[in-house]
Amino acid sequence: MMDSTHALSISRQAQLVGISRGSVYYMPTPVRAADRVLMCHLDA
Repeated sequence: MMDSTHALSISRQAQLVGISRGSVYYMPTPVRAADRVLMCHLDA
C-alpha cells in the first residue's frame, strides 16, 4: 500500500512496486444493480 506520509514520493513508491502512478489514485465506481442483473443474464 502506498503511504503518502513516507519520505519517498508516491511516484517513486509506485515505480518500486511496479505499478503505474495512475493506479494508485484510481477509485472504482460501484456497479449499479440494474447493470449487475444484466451481466448475470449475459453470463447465463
